Amino acid sequence: MPGDTVEYFFIAGTLAEILESYARLTGFPPVPPRWSFGLWASTSFVPIDQAQVEGRARRLRHEEIPADVVHLDATWQRAGERCDLRWDPAAFPDPARLVSDLHSLGYKVCLWENPYVSVHSSLFQEGAARGYFLRRPDGSVYTPQIGSGAGGRRYPLCAIVDFTNPEVAAWFGKLHAPLLEIGVDTFKTDFGEEIPADAVFHNGRTGAVMRNLYARLYQELVFTMLATRHGRAVIWARAACPGAQRFPVHWSGDPHCTYEDMAATLRGGLSAGMSGLAFWSHDIGGFYGTPSPDLYLRWAQFGLLSGHARYHGTTPRDPWEFGDDVLTIFRRYAVLRSRLVPYLYTYAWQAAETGLPVMRPLVLRYQDDPATYGIDWQYLLGDELLVAPVLDPDGRATIYLPRGCWTDFWTGETVSGPCAVRRTAPPDVLPVYVRENSLVPLGPPMQYVGERPCDPLTVEAYVTTEARFTLRDDDATLPLAVRRDGPAVEFEAARAGATYAVRFHGVADAAAATADGAQLPRVPDPAALAAVSEGWTVAAGLVIVKARARRIRLSGCAGWPDTPPGRA
Repeated sequence: MPGDTVEYFFIAGTLAEILESYARLTGFPPVPPRWSFGLWASTSFVPIDQAQVEGRARRLRHEEIPADVVHLDATWQRAGERCDLRWDPAAFPDPARLVSDLHSLGYKVCLWENPYVSVHSSLFQEGAARGYFLRRPDGSVYTPQIGSGAGGRRYPLCAIVDFTNPEVAAWFGKLHAPLLEIGVDTFKTDFGEEIPADAVFHNGRTGAVMRNLYARLYQELVFTMLATRHGRAVIWARAACPGAQRFPVHWSGDPHCTYEDMAATLRGGLSAGMSGLAFWSHDIGGFYGTPSPDLYLRWAQFGLLSGHARYHGTTPRDPWEFGDDVLTIFRRYAVLRSRLVPYLYTYAWQAAETGLPVMRPLVLRYQDDPATYGIDWQYLLGDELLVAPVLDPDGRATIYLPRGCWTDFWTGETVSGPCAVRRTAPPDVLPVYVRENSLVPLGPPMQYVGERPCDPLTVEAYVTTEARFTLRDDDATLPLAVRRDGPAVEFEAARAGATYAVRFHGVADAAAATADGAQLPRVPDPAALAAVSEGWTVAAGLVIVKARARRIRLSGCAGWPDTPPGRA
């Protein structure tokens, strides 16, 4: 804007080092609650009532689609009086019972809010009288039309809460208190971007100066409220500026329901990650409009393998709205996401310690490969998984694989990079590749995080020489390692805290398997292995060993090349 000044900070090092240095300047993100890595199921921006919310939550459980959060968007409040943080009593006669019922089904509850108060709400008069809103230069309360009719809608005039007024924090906290007392777990802190340039704040500054900082003050206040109550907090925020990463999660905003917007959303997310937002998400299906079933499915595959996952839009986004085939495939990816929570949570801890995003562009880890510099249509989820969303309605995808050997997650086919792979993905396939010398931990399928212990723990081992992975949790770490030793391969865990099901990819057969030195019985197939407490078996292209032990060893491995793939 005219008259602005800009400060430049020059930070040397690799891209990863730059991100960590940036976090040291502006703040590292905290680790969000473990449950936040499950699916967030939104009621969408449509009229809803208590019975509908309960019905949709029960339908998710009936369909066996893992989900952890039910999000109620703006229409939990009375139309024309948002955002006064008061339930619409006609639609929600017993909010406490609703929250309790959702909790009993294993859900957390998220409510929408924004920092604007409609002039039609009784809260407007209270806030105006106490000086809690931004003012015009003449001293009157600023009442702009926020949203400017975006998406064809017109919003009522509203006041903007002034978070620079020291009294506002207590007032705003009292508005949230009844919601927290009945058990609401988190809030979607929407908006915060639209601040008139000539608005005057309590601290004497104008909107031109405060326009970026405003959203951070808003998010910080809500996040701190939640952290004070729960110890670990998460919000679902939109606007951001330097330092906003300290109050995760942020999402992309409101794209249209097109393949082009899905591609643009991914580009924006990768840029956000490289700008300090370690935890980022987006609206599965797009926001404006109604996605076609094929677009919804492709966006769902992308979303369910993102750092955080939520479906949401201006029309219902529940997967059963798009047909039985879509529902079946959605369920498959939602189950995979539920199993990936231990992996994702480990990278959440890494993000909190280094500032690195959970979703990362290839260039972040392959900076010495110029071919990765412009790739914005695929990403790494952590370091081990390369995900290539299908951004074409015909299913065509061009996937770049950096140096090394990569394994197709679904088929087990190996490809040596660097190379480009052109393929047409059928509707049920999201291209995912696993980096060589990787361990990918997967928990058992759960309908919600914490439904039962993470036991057995599956370890997908893609090892040509040696691989390591240290699982992180709130109170412990668990180092895992797999080493190849000629015709033998050994898995080692720091402790036998769970039953391990280690899947050795690329091993066609073996002569024997031991657990902590004791021979394990061979069983006919994976179904038989699932029915016993320990043993081993052979499946297509891999050997699976199950045991509660620190060391698991396969000897006499067959089908393993003398020279590891990609090393010839």
